Amino acid sequence: MKKLIILLFIIYSGLACTPVTHNNISYLATDATANTRLQYLNKDGDLVSVQFKPKAEDDIWQYSFIADDGDIVFLAGQYKDIHSALKLMIKVNGKIYKQGSTIADTNTFLVVSGTIPYK
Repeated sequence: MKKLIILLFIIYSGLACTPVTHNNISYLATDATANTRLQYLNKDGDLVSVQFKPKAEDDIWQYSFIADDGDIVFLAGQYKDIHSALKLMIKVNGKIYKQGSTIADTNTFLVVSGTIPYK
């Protein structure tokens, strides 16, 4: 019985010491020259829809938050002006994790998504 209690204590201690890794997440949208509809998962996991209204081609839309390993990240965008473009990026701790781009594609959503890797 004593060995069982010691074993359970060791297992519990190991689980309690497992660190939770927090990650700085940034969603970015660039290269747009026309109004662009963006959708993203926020820090609470809710799907949010916003309009990005760039005034110049070098304008950047950004949303940042803290997330844990294993959390889902999602960013999508669509524009209706054939002369526009869109580049979407998801950064994890300052490094590009996922990215995609499109030029003159007004028919589909550009989507970048994934699960934050465990360290």
